[in-house]
Amino acid sequence: MIGPSDRPSLVFPFGAPVARIAQRAWAKTLNVPVETTNSIGIKLELVPPGEFMMGPHPGHHVRITRPSYFGVYEVTRAQFAQFVAATGFRTLAETAPGGIRLDNGQVSTKWEPQKKYTWREPGFSQEDNHPVVQIAWSDATAFCDWLSRKEGKVYRLPTEAEWEYACRAGTLSRHYYGGDMDDTTQIGNVADAAAKAVFPRWKESVKTSDGYVYTSPVGHFLPNNFGLYDTIGNAAEWCSDRYATDYYDHSPIDDPPGSAAGDAHVGRGGGFTHVAGTRYRYWGIDTFRRPDSGLRVECEIEAAKSDAAKATVSSPKQP
Repeated sequence: MIGPSDRPSLVFPFGAPVARIAQRAWAKTLNVPVETTNSIGIKLELVPPGEFMMGPHPGHHVRITRPSYFGVYEVTRAQFAQFVAATGFRTLAETAPGGIRLDNGQVSTKWEPQKKYTWREPGFSQEDNHPVVQIAWSDATAFCDWLSRKEGKVYRLPTEAEWEYACRAGTLSRHYYGGDMDDTTQIGNVADAAAKAVFPRWKESVKTSDGYVYTSPVGHFLPNNFGLYDTIGNAAEWCSDRYATDYYDHSPIDDPPGSAAGDAHVGRGGGFTHVAGTRYRYWGIDTFRRPDSGLRVECEIEAAKSDAAKATVSSPKQP
């Protein structure tokens, strides 16, 4: 029988050493690697279970009861292109009328009724190792469904609770790197001095520079305690949840799945047009897409679905 020291369940706050101990312990218990890479080049990192106070308001206690794999990086243009080549899929931005572009205004985007902006041509230059953008929620879920069939595993968008837990990775500050907003450029591509020079009317920016006006290569900045990159900035990331204004008031403690009803879906992490925190959230209807909306995948670990593996146990001690 697996003992508590073999199966640590994390309790905030904790640092990178404790996170790594828990990752290795769960990998050993489940006989899986801490890190793995799938057939289309998505690198995955094991995120162990744990509990934390989720926000924004009202703050509420949440337990993530099962380990899973998170994409180390946001899905890139090259990876999304493999999906399109294999299926002939056309995104909502390609099939719906009009498009959404960046704008030098108080609001960073503007609707263009006569022009399209798509993942292929988002309105600015990108390389293959940049995050795919102009992605609607339905595009993101279609990608996950295809990847699940291709890999023979369950790939999906993370729930909002799973996303915040994985992003914060044991930290309590607004930004997992620290409390000073200007330090955000150390961990992500956000609205910064470089962007402000091109878009001076943008309402929100920091004084420091991350060196990029638009998207940047994934994995360019510092990772969090779980080894995940770009959870703040670069591209905003869709979650599986539907949005409801009062969901936090009555959501379950264990593995909250999000509202069962609603016309909008939740996104997290902001993007290069915002200075987002770990608790920043937005929502958009099914036709919503932006020049900075993308995705990160979560992959379920089959061995973690048993009742024994789900047991909540004590946190390891800080070395």
